Amino acid sequence: VQEQLAQDTRVCAYDRAGYGQSEPGPMPRDIQRAAEELHLLLLNSGEEGPYLLVGHSLGGLNAQVFAASYPEQVVGVVLLDPPPQGWMMGEGFPELRELFRQQTAAMEAAADAARASSDPEEKAQAAFLETVASEHEELFVQSAQQVGAISSFGQLPLTVIGATEPDPRFGESSAAFRQFWISESRELAVKSERGRFILAEGSSHHIHLDAPQLVIEAIREILLESRI
Repeated sequence: VQEQLAQDTRVCAYDRAGYGQSEPGPMPRDIQRAAEELHLLLLNSGEEGPYLLVGHSLGGLNAQVFAASYPEQVVGVVLLDPPPQGWMMGEGFPELRELFRQQTAAMEAAADAARASSDPEEKAQAAFLETVASEHEELFVQSAQQVGAISSFGQLPLTVIGATEPDPRFGESSAAFRQFWISESRELAVKSERGRFILAEGSSHHIHLDAPQLVIEAIREILLESRI
């Protein structure tokens, strides 16, 4: 996706704090903090806007809050299967929220074990595990409220791309949850007067891997509109 888009415009990717080679950031890891850190990163890097934001999954929440916080710097947003807002706010599927809480507790325990390890490679994983655990925990607390507070994106070009394939990790709830997720994504696109929803047929949650050309075309369409 990045290689093809680089033929049209400048493309930048980054690792959030605690990921990849980025240093860990302060806790808790909520969406507003991530958006503010991205804003600071762009300022310090000298990458001048305006920006077209592309976010997958949790990154799609970051992109929404960034666009709402710094609207004058954003010319468009493309979201790839962002988590359903209603579920984050407590609507339906409590068993899946409990599953996430269990995963969060497991990651916190793994972070503690890694921090106490004498193996340098294991020790290096502690910050990453702690970061992901905090992101998951905040998903149903501060992050949900921060994303839920966005009532409208006005006339900002917004494209939301949803997946069709259920995630087997969600067990018996997977098919129903996927349909709920699609419905939530459709509603999200309506938050912009220039919003649209695209269903990536046959795609899993990893739309950029399963349907890269669809993603590229959606981004290029907004690029042509904004001419950046």
